[in-house]
Amino acid sequence: MAPVDPNEARLKHLERDVRDLQIALERTRLAGDALNEALDYEISACRKEISACRKEIAACREETRRLGAWLEATSRSTTDIAQSRIWRTLAAIGKILLRLSRSGNRPEVPALAPSGDGSAADERGTAELEELAPSGVDSTAYERWIAEFEERDDALIRKELSEFTIQPRISLIAPFGDASPAVLERTMQSVAAQSYGKWELCLTGRGAGHPVRQDTRIKTRWQVKDPWQAALQLAFGDYVAVLEPGGALAADALFHIVDLLNREPATDVIYSDEDCMDEAGRRARPFFKPEWSPDLILSMNYAGRLLVLRRGPVLEVGQSSHAYDLLLRVIERTSRVQHIPRVLYHATAEEPGRDHPADRQAVNDHLRSAHTGAWTETDPRNGRWRVRYPLPLDGRVSIIIPTGGKADLEGNLQSVAAGTDYPQYEVVVIDNSGGDAVRNLTREAYAGAQPIRYIDWRHKPFNYATMCNQAARTCDSPFLLFLNDDTRVITPGWLRAMVELGARPEVGAVGARLLFPDGSIQHAGVFLGLYSRAGHLFKGLDSVGSHYFGLDRVIRNVSAVTGACLLVRAELFWDIGAFDADHFPVDSNDIDLCLRIGAKGYRVLYTPYAELYHDESQSKGVVDRIAHPTEMQEFSRRWSEMIRNDKFYSPNLSRRDVGCSPRIKGD
Repeated sequence: MAPVDPNEARLKHLERDVRDLQIALERTRLAGDALNEALDYEISACRKEISACRKEIAACREETRRLGAWLEATSRSTTDIAQSRIWRTLAAIGKILLRLSRSGNRPEVPALAPSGDGSAADERGTAELEELAPSGVDSTAYERWIAEFEERDDALIRKELSEFTIQPRISLIAPFGDASPAVLERTMQSVAAQSYGKWELCLTGRGAGHPVRQDTRIKTRWQVKDPWQAALQLAFGDYVAVLEPGGALAADALFHIVDLLNREPATDVIYSDEDCMDEAGRRARPFFKPEWSPDLILSMNYAGRLLVLRRGPVLEVGQSSHAYDLLLRVIERTSRVQHIPRVLYHATAEEPGRDHPADRQAVNDHLRSAHTGAWTETDPRNGRWRVRYPLPLDGRVSIIIPTGGKADLEGNLQSVAAGTDYPQYEVVVIDNSGGDAVRNLTREAYAGAQPIRYIDWRHKPFNYATMCNQAARTCDSPFLLFLNDDTRVITPGWLRAMVELGARPEVGAVGARLLFPDGSIQHAGVFLGLYSRAGHLFKGLDSVGSHYFGLDRVIRNVSAVTGACLLVRAELFWDIGAFDADHFPVDSNDIDLCLRIGAKGYRVLYTPYAELYHDESQSKGVVDRIAHPTEMQEFSRRWSEMIRNDKFYSPNLSRRDVGCSPRIKGD
């Protein structure tokens, strides 16, 4: 055998080293390109944000200047009034009246005409408008929104009206009961002022009736036992629009309804945004609503006080007791529901969705008709009702807890064992730590605890999605629940609440209500679009009260929920490809999973009845908590349309905060 030339062997080793260096250099270059691209994206976003902030500062300065001028003018006017002879005369008369009232000879003051039909809600009227709106939207922010987004172009409206190929007759039914003439006039004025004129107004009531406008389009029937059914019998239009007594249509409400029907002619049900208006015309409490939300509508009548329905399904329903009941009966026959994200209705001051007996009865009737086996029960925490669903025959749950050993895993496991009243579960801990503490902990016995399975994933690179997928492969339960190791159970019924929703065939994922240790909200559903990505609604706000019409306190449809406490059916989890560990090893894997579930046609639900504490990311190190730019870039690319338009978050709400404040221009 010929001797091996040492120089030749050395040369081969050097050539191999050069190839390895070239490969490493190419990988470094690709990583650098990706990082530069991500940095360019972030810099561009920051520049846009800076530009928007500068515009907002300039607008604030202009507003300050305007208010300063107004205050100065007001001050001069006040001084002039105070120094006038009339004011001095009125002041003297006032002193005389004050002395008379103190002596018991109080003069009579004429009462203001009530704004409603005599109900307690109507009697509150304007006084409620002066309170803090339950939506948390202050009047100044709403006034700005009105000024910026309710621009009206009469010429354009007239042009579009002439071009409508579909011009249905709309029957506006207003069952007034025992309402006052003032209430009747308010509604009639708003209908008579409509820019779209092909309507008929059907007025009914129990009393002897009130004078109405001379208009052939107005029909009346008084002294009836059931004003609701009498109004429906008078309606012969293509669509039926239900008006609440005392409510007022926006001037172009019917125009926007017909505009939608020309774009979506198959629509059977329409609802819109709304607000409240007092006798002086002051508007408050805007309710900017999500797109059609079939679970939210069972938690509260969020569709509100202006409801438009095609006459055909209404005739199929036959008997109904009120608008909410009619809506629930109609949606049993059709899913063609559209929302108009415009304030088309100015309602009375009562907050929508409270637990009125008739509303709850309508929900119970709907649940029986749908053969769901579901029922309602009173929820004393929020003054509404809760829809309950039967548990599945096989409701076994594998609770998968990935851990890096940095959080209080022992407290987490103890809280699950001691605070869970649902028996059909196992705990699976996958250990990504660097020591023996987690393994030793899982071997210890917890009094009353379910068995804990341990998966050794130590000394491997942190990849949350891979850990969850690996643990899920070892489970044979029909339900998987991914739970962070820095959570602690609050409500014993948390797991039962999630399983009863997740077992429904139309539901794909369920998320919980999570609180920070200080009691503020950590998670109440995810919405897309916050600073061009995704965020938690109401995050950091107080959890004792309710926010934005109580949406944090009801079961509702959302686009996504956090993976810190996420239930999904195992079959569906594997059908959609599990967590995407290649593109989202650290960040957004949970949101991506939910969005893929939604894209398959399944519902994603948030429930406030599963409540836990969540420290948020305490189990990960500082480096692990930072999302890689390539993950952020891929998420923005993959879900760009959802980021622009989350159907469960109104386009009229801000993308710059989590408290549902009105949008501003440039947002």
